Amino acid sequence: MIDKRSHNTACHPLYSELILIIYILKLVNFYLFLTKNIEQHFPFN
Repeated sequence: MIDKRSHNTACHPLYSELILIIYILKLVNFYLFLTKNIEQHFPFN
C-alpha cells in the first residue's frame, strides 16, 4: 500500500517552496514599507 500523504508531499515540493517565497516576499515588502515610513519621519541626511 502506498501512503497518499507522503506521496503528495514528495510530488509537490514546489508548492511548499512557493509558499516560502511568497512569505519571504511579504516580509521584504513589509520591511521596505517600514523603512520608507521611517525615512519620511526621520530623514537621515
